[in-house]
Amino acid sequence: MDQFVNRIEELDRLQTLYESDAAELAIVYGRRQIGKSELVRRSIADRDDAVYYQAVQGTATTQLRRFVEAAATTYPDITAVKEEWEPLLRYLTDRDAIVVIDEFPYLIESNEGLPSIIQHLWDTAVDESQATLVLTGSAIGMIHTHVLDGGAPLYGRVSQTPNGRLELTQLPFRSIHEFVPTYTPEERVFVYGVFGGTPRYLSPLAPSQSLGENITRLLCDPDGPLHDEPETVLQMELTEVNTYFSILESMASGNRSRNEIAQGAGIESTNTSYYAPLNADAVCGSYR
Repeated sequence: MDQFVNRIEELDRLQTLYESDAAELAIVYGRRQIGKSELVRRSIADRDDAVYYQAVQGTATTQLRRFVEAAATTYPDITAVKEEWEPLLRYLTDRDAIVVIDEFPYLIESNEGLPSIIQHLWDTAVDESQATLVLTGSAIGMIHTHVLDGGAPLYGRVSQTPNGRLELTQLPFRSIHEFVPTYTPEERVFVYGVFGGTPRYLSPLAPSQSLGENITRLLCDPDGPLHDEPETVLQMELTEVNTYFSILESMASGNRSRNEIAQGAGIESTNTSYYAPLNADAVCGSYR
């Protein structure tokens, strides 16, 4: 299902940045699968002055080569520019380009100096430019360390008016209707309880199927597209994954209080505050 739901304000803000008479820097961030890539791709879909680069994990040399290949589809002459970040970005800002770097943290992994390179470029070479640089990232800690926090190389460079800081969160409950328009209000409550407001989880829902059929197809079937997602999310977001798996198993067994869950998981109840909210009512209360 190809849907773009409830991101109109963010889309309008990006479009405003693109039309600015000054150089603009934007950061689009949020947890994985929340719709960042779809948002930025939609924002430049009808532009002939935009470069979109989807960063991947790889060496610095590979990243530069792939970036040049992506940029050359819009600006063919960039292939003659030295393959280093500063001259490449300077070439594009000199041409008032819109440059979108999706999953910017992957670039930082291969070149920790890149945020400082962008800082230097923004401080010294874009006064006459109308370029826009859009960075996105799911590694929120890295985004704060290198862009948002005081002392970060790009701190203070993100555009203020209009606001270039866009944190994408889950879609609100009212958006569920767009994915399953035939469902009753009660059924949509259950959908939100199971799938939340993450677009990646809502898009595969088939309105022609019942909620139970959708859950079976997407989650319970070992080949379902979301079957392994809970484990994947825990492994990406948490450090002590095995402990959290034990906690979830304890909750699934019917334990509800903090002490019951801790006992079922085999951990000390005195240490459970570290794993807050370690309480079934706290976790599930918002869906009642």
